[in-house]
Amino acid sequence: MRQTMLVTMVLMVLLSAASAMNVVFYINAIGKSHLDFSDSLVDSLVDKGHTVDVIIARMNDQVTGQGKSKAERFFVFGFKNGSDWNKMHHLTNTFEEREFPINGFRPYTLIGNNLCEIALNDPKLYEFLSYRKYDIGIVSTFDYCGVGILKQTGIPSVTTFNAVPIMPIQTVTIGLPNAASQNLPLFYTFDLSTLYGRFWNLISWTYINLIQIPTLKKEQELLFRKRYGNDFNIEETVRKVDITFINSNEVMEKPRPLHHRIQYIGGINLRNPNPVDQKLDKLLFRSGNGTIIFSFGTQVPGRAYPRYAVKNFLNVFKKYPGYTFLWKYDVQPGEEEMFEEAKNIVLLDWLPQTDLLYDPRVIGFISHVGLNSFNEASYAGKPIIAIPLFADQPHNALNGVARGTTYMLNKAQLTEENIEKGLRAILFDKSYQKNAKRLQKMLVEKPAQPKERFVQWMEYAAANPGLHNVFELPGARMGIIEYYCIDAIFVSLLGVVLGLYSVVKKENPEISKDRFIMWVEFAPAANPGLHKTIRLPGVEMINENHQQVIIGLIYSIVALLVFPFYIPIIYALYVNKELNENISYKLINFLNIGDFLQSVNHILTGIFIIFPIFTKRINPIVRIIGYTANTLWTSSFVIIAILALTRLGITFFRIKSNKWALWMKILLFFGSLYIFVIWIIGCINLNFELFGVAWAYDMTVVYTDILSPLEFYFCFPILVLSFTSYILIIGNI
Repeated sequence: MRQTMLVTMVLMVLLSAASAMNVVFYINAIGKSHLDFSDSLVDSLVDKGHTVDVIIARMNDQVTGQGKSKAERFFVFGFKNGSDWNKMHHLTNTFEEREFPINGFRPYTLIGNNLCEIALNDPKLYEFLSYRKYDIGIVSTFDYCGVGILKQTGIPSVTTFNAVPIMPIQTVTIGLPNAASQNLPLFYTFDLSTLYGRFWNLISWTYINLIQIPTLKKEQELLFRKRYGNDFNIEETVRKVDITFINSNEVMEKPRPLHHRIQYIGGINLRNPNPVDQKLDKLLFRSGNGTIIFSFGTQVPGRAYPRYAVKNFLNVFKKYPGYTFLWKYDVQPGEEEMFEEAKNIVLLDWLPQTDLLYDPRVIGFISHVGLNSFNEASYAGKPIIAIPLFADQPHNALNGVARGTTYMLNKAQLTEENIEKGLRAILFDKSYQKNAKRLQKMLVEKPAQPKERFVQWMEYAAANPGLHNVFELPGARMGIIEYYCIDAIFVSLLGVVLGLYSVVKKENPEISKDRFIMWVEFAPAANPGLHKTIRLPGVEMINENHQQVIIGLIYSIVALLVFPFYIPIIYALYVNKELNENISYKLINFLNIGDFLQSVNHILTGIFIIFPIFTKRINPIVRIIGYTANTLWTSSFVIIAILALTRLGITFFRIKSNKWALWMKILLFFGSLYIFVIWIIGCINLNFELFGVAWAYDMTVVYTDILSPLEFYFCFPILVLSFTSYILIIGNI
């Protein structure tokens, strides 16, 4: 009997060893909470009998240690002289109200690139990876470095994870649709119910798709090619990621299009609560009506709080003596007496947040709503006063507001009135407590709990390498033009234009193609019956001349399609200090601004053509706008010519690229003066020649005869050069 049991035990051990995986983690340590989240993933696998090793890339050198996980081996590397993490946008002036800049991720990518170069040149890292044969690797993805390193070492399956909600680096790489009308990039807070919010969200996604992610891929591909040769392709490498795990939960997250490669595991790092210690138990017991805990996590020290806000919190809390407030806060010099007066406020250097949130005597939580804090409060069924400070915190707060569990305060408007409104909401509006308990029930009862989901998908990916081939979306291999059907839209518009041209050409053979496109004159009285040829039902109330309506629509639609593309390029050049100081790029931006204004003028032109009432009521303004559009077209050639000469000077005369030479200033002055003179004279001339009020878009720019030969001999090749500069912009920003 004993022999049978012994044999059975040996077989079980052998089978367990045979099915156990060797796993390696590559963790970008950007915050303590991120390391804590990674620990929970490691322990989930170790508890199932798998062997786990951990590599920690210390992006933030303020994150010390190697975590508290049960991993077997660790390898930690970072910057010898420290990183620039403390200069990050979100850590400077934490309580100042400001939008996350469109290029706000650039500091992250620069630190990531520098750290990636260190990793690629560290032989000890590769020695660590060669210690054992790994079945699967998993990388925290704020860039592509970890994925590239693990794939190059021959690990058959690579997955990724994030300690924050889903980021553009995942959705764009996988090929998930990111409709600007519905989906915000993480860290952005535009109101998509407004035109303003949707417009800037469209610009942000355009920047992410055309500049941010392509730039990151190019820069990191160059780093890898230094080690692995010119055949290394970052695109093909990142497409081989099998599964991506996200620290979100379907019940709490905004609905969005997803895919099998995305697996939500939000809440996996939550631990079981313990009873509070004797000291805290006494504090909770003495509170007559309940206790509210107040914590901003580990990244916001007491000195970062605005002094007025601290005073306002104190004044509000003192109004509610029946409640106890446990506040994680380090008192600053000069504040001691102020806190002595508040008998219902208890200051703590540290508080066991999980244990307190699950205690029934705690009835509310004031928080920055970092994702871990938001998850803990939601699973504990506690209402929240959210004061989001940076990063993913506004995103989390808005999710809480949408679920009815959270009252959100503006971090820059922490007045007594606003704080008290929030406090009264979670204390006396029963809907917050009710919604918090309802959300708690949904989270606890949700099928496919995060720990089981994570372990099962990791085991499945390790047993079936190459899942990316099965799960790959077509959009992952499409360019912007294909993905958004820009080529199909262009062909459709071209077909409409050619169709209209053929109709007009048939009716009036004297109208040439060039005249139709650029200098169309409308004279309905001279073409009786023209409306029968081109008839749009129901437009008589707008304009009896249907030909004008069609041309006006073409002007407006084409201009509307073109001008949004200039905005991210103009902005990107403006905010990039290195490029903004470069003379060539500065001139290119002048050209971009001119083209953008020209597009806006053409939109207005289309409106004027469709609605002739404008030419009757504000005829001088209409003429000025039309003439301005033509002058801007002429000015493009002037700027291009100056740009070409400037580039030649920089290239052949070794002039500094960020210093204006005297001859450059003279060229720019006379070029600008020339453009201004022809514009002002033309505007005056047009409005004093007393043309009729009918629209006539035949506003020839005066004093431009000297440019005619230049347009043919000089400006056409420079236009080609200018177009190439757009490619350079996208590649070098």
